[in-house]
Amino acid sequence: MHTLADWLPKKNPLSRTRILVGSDGERYHWKQTTNWGRAALKLINPHTSCAIAEVRSARSGTGLFSKDRRMALLIQPEATPMLDVIVLSFIILDQIRREQGLECSADAGLAAARIGSNAAVVC
Repeated sequence: MHTLADWLPKKNPLSRTRILVGSDGERYHWKQTTNWGRAALKLINPHTSCAIAEVRSARSGTGLFSKDRRMALLIQPEATPMLDVIVLSFIILDQIRREQGLECSADAGLAAARIGSNAAVVC
């Protein structure tokens, strides 16, 4: 049986960054940042320093203090061959984030993967 530490090991013991080995054999870094108690995740290709996947949330209301309700997992077209691994690893990391008590930016059950040319390049 594999554990989380086997499949998504931390970059180092004190790091929030998790390593994901893609189907292409490359090592990608899930980087978690926290801003005012809200977590954000980006899957970075360390060779190019560009995000191949990133979580974005949308506000449900118009006010400054409105809560986030939905999120989108934006995946770059070049990462589609490992779509299943990206989505599964994101769900696991989002669950860890929730268990750690960080403010929920959206419901993981509402996450949507958008693939195609409309995905923004984030470098």
